[in-house]
Amino acid sequence: MPSPSWPGRRAPEWRAQSRAVKAAAWAAILPLLASGAVKPIVERTYKLEESAEALRHLIEDRPFGRVVVAD
Repeated sequence: MPSPSWPGRRAPEWRAQSRAVKAAAWAAILPLLASGAVKPIVERTYKLEESAEALRHLIEDRPFGRVVVAD
């Protein structure tokens, strides 16, 4: 069944996973993050007031790592 957001195409495979499969994946990933064995790549962190600049950075600069907006 096609996804309404992607007419004529199947939804991405990750959307088709059950909650149990996603929960099992997170159960495996979270200990790795907590121990420092796996570290997310954060390209840049912005303050909440800089949200517009963060969005511009995402669209125009297309960073490799994650862009974080925090209070």
